[in-house]
Amino acid sequence: MTFFTALLGPLMIVSDDCRVGKLPKKARALLAYLAAQSGQAVSRERLADLLWPYQGSEQARHSLRNCILELRRALGSAADRHLVAGFTHCQLRDVEVDLDDFERLSRSQQRFDLQAAADLYRNEFLADFHIASEPFQEWLAAERDRTLAAVCDVLRRLVALQDAAGEPDAAIRAGRRLVTLDPLSEIGQRALIRAYARAGRRAEALRQYKSCAETLQRELGVTPDVETQKLANEIARRGAAGEPDVAAIAANSQSSSAGRATPCQSPETRHVQRPGAPDAGTEKPRWPCLLPESL
Repeated sequence: MTFFTALLGPLMIVSDDCRVGKLPKKARALLAYLAAQSGQAVSRERLADLLWPYQGSEQARHSLRNCILELRRALGSAADRHLVAGFTHCQLRDVEVDLDDFERLSRSQQRFDLQAAADLYRNEFLADFHIASEPFQEWLAAERDRTLAAVCDVLRRLVALQDAAGEPDAAIRAGRRLVTLDPLSEIGQRALIRAYARAGRRAEALRQYKSCAETLQRELGVTPDVETQKLANEIARRGAAGEPDVAAIAANSQSSSAGRATPCQSPETRHVQRPGAPDAGTEKPRWPCLLPESL
């Protein structure tokens, strides 16, 4: 008899290869919370406080008993094997949970395992799930943050391993997903920029840098840090010698101070010499901190 619960994305419950029918919200929340505990028992007091925080203690425990009965009816014969509801504690046992598989695979150093972990992350933890309970919503928000950080770490390592294994297209796919999940992380942005560059897609690498810089400016009011600018500078240097705006980016990167970059100087306060141009020939860049629109 199989019992599977998916938490990474919308809640999904499958028993004996048949999806469990509709459940009241609190019953779904109870099942999801127990499934996330990796088989550990949870006190009835904790569950009552989590799901019915605005009721008195006795009324909350009564609501919990009714919720467990609803859950048993919905699960049918599977409840006898998988749902343990003792006098003081409740737990799920012998249940397959995608979160457990994700966390196990995410600890691997093998790119195939990391790819499997990334594939398990369908969406954020319990996507679109909400109940009127502040303690439950606080737990939910913390789990969403934790699992998002975990999948981003998986994708960062996956990009590096795929790149080292000579799989540029796979590395780019993983990098794109990483940037989609966390566009403000410059670690992820650099991973994608580097993947594009190593795949020989230099123009796309520079466009990604420009997109990164615009996102950071729009959302945080900052410019890319020195490491990100240095990466773009190195990629730009490998291009054709006659690209003035790329030269402007290179000059801007070289002039940035250590640590997080300070706001860009205005075009009037700096000039950039074209590669190969006479010493007297100078030109003000259109984009002091961003790559040109034409890339």
